[in-house]
Amino acid sequence: MIKLQNISKQYITGSVKFDALLEINLEIKERDFCAVVGPSGSGKSTLMNIIGCLDIPTGGEYYLDNKPVSSLSADELADIRNRKIGFVFQAFNLLPYATAEENIEVPLLFAGHSRKKRLERVKYLLEKVGLQDKALNKPTEMSGGEMQRVAIARALANDPPLILADEPTGNLDSKTGESIVRLFHELSAEGRTLLVITHDPNIASQMPRIIHMQDGRIVNSHAHAA
Repeated sequence: MIKLQNISKQYITGSVKFDALLEINLEIKERDFCAVVGPSGSGKSTLMNIIGCLDIPTGGEYYLDNKPVSSLSADELADIRNRKIGFVFQAFNLLPYATAEENIEVPLLFAGHSRKKRLERVKYLLEKVGLQDKALNKPTEMSGGEMQRVAIARALANDPPLILADEPTGNLDSKTGESIVRLFHELSAEGRTLLVITHDPNIASQMPRIIHMQDGRIVNSHAHAA
């Protein structure tokens, strides 16, 4: 599903150059469930942004479903982000003025679905994440765990095969974080591909594959029994 060949990413600020990624070679197959771990500044989020088509590499080639991403237009990349990839962030990134159901509906609006289909899908997803009684609540009226569940439901809106999560439990207590991880396991069992950035070794140990990063490089990648 995902193939990175000699990927590099360099940022330039004035006369200062910073190598965020160096010679990244990585393959992720359909249905893989991976944790990406490493110290702050190791390149985890940069890697996630490139895989999520939110950023482009300075060098190398990224293939998504055997197609080179570098040849795609901005509109094609936006379409991939909306249809093929679901994003989950540490800070939830919900619209503060919108209800839970309105937040979940946003990707469906961009995809051009009818109102009837949008409402059916939103209802299904609220039930899936156990928040059917919070449909009309705004983020300020929900707990951190509830907000993250809304964010996961939003990521699933267009039924994407790939879920990218950047520190999804970082703002949650350990018990709530475990419930989010259980939900990720359910999504994996459904056949989705998941990449989860985490600083928590306990959470990483529950995932079948761990990718270790340091100083912009992948230093180790191994599978184990989660």
